[in-house]
Amino acid sequence: MEHVHRPTRLTLLSPSTAISGIVRHASENPRDGDLKFLVEPDPAYTSLLTEKNEGLFIVEIIPIDRPTVYAPQVGEHATFHGALVLDKAHQSWAEIHPCWLITTPEVQGFLESRPHLQLTVEAPKSVRVGDELPVTITVHSLRDGRARPVSRALLFLELVSPKGIVVRWEADYTNPLGTASTQLASLEVAGNYTIHIYASKGREVGHATHAFRIKRR
Repeated sequence: MEHVHRPTRLTLLSPSTAISGIVRHASENPRDGDLKFLVEPDPAYTSLLTEKNEGLFIVEIIPIDRPTVYAPQVGEHATFHGALVLDKAHQSWAEIHPCWLITTPEVQGFLESRPHLQLTVEAPKSVRVGDELPVTITVHSLRDGRARPVSRALLFLELVSPKGIVVRWEADYTNPLGTASTQLASLEVAGNYTIHIYASKGREVGHATHAFRIKRR
């Protein structure tokens, strides 16, 4: 469940499955940056639904995958490939989460991302145990050979512990000047941490890291 926000809330039933159906609703979750679809499955896949689904599959594309996964329109029939899970935060309804490939008769593979985004990260090199970490990120596009600020770029942050485990997740969007400021929640364990920041706007992508230390008081 790499790059999934709070993966412990999900019970994995199958790491790879596929269902087909018609998109009935599409929305974006600003809290985690996921693109969410409600899909009416074809009859062959209704047995995978739980009572809590009320006839519709939940399909979610995580921020890392959004630039390379086709997003169907409401009313469009498609096939959704990904992990089959139960979401314990929503009464264990069934989801395809993450959905890492969506195909239609016209779209048969992954979209091509473009590494045009440049990220600048401003954050302290150290904080004390229990303190929040303020982070400011500025995103520019270098697509035309010159740096232009990117508004409404989707940012997904992962905080990695000294043991290599992701312990915090945040999602945000840049303002009209291409900047976003956020605070990572306080941590109680001292050590060397790394923030990974993933940015995307359409099919343009960028990545940056920031290393810092949490010090004992």
